[in-house]
Amino acid sequence: NSIGIIFPNQDGRGTHINVSGIAMTASSKNQDAAKKFMEFMLSKDVQTMLTNINYEFPVRSDVVPSDIVKEFGKFKEDSIEVSKIAENVKDAVLIYDEVGFR
Repeated sequence: NSIGIIFPNQDGRGTHINVSGIAMTASSKNQDAAKKFMEFMLSKDVQTMLTNINYEFPVRSDVVPSDIVKEFGKFKEDSIEVSKIAENVKDAVLIYDEVGFR
């Protein structure tokens, strides 16, 4: 009861969010199975199960988050494109190394 959730930058750019993703490469040897797996992972039932196991927000808007996640409340997400973040990964790693972040 002595801790809580704070979403930073709500009056500015919004809070950074981590993105979990799934993809299939063009060279996949079994594209039909890969597509079925992706559809399975994105199904309402699996998204409901995952949000109740890992306490993350579901990717589907028709899936209700777990009770714990609902208690976090709504927040403004940072809308920066993932590709823009990727452009700075090399520099970020150098900074991590310089300051000894592990």
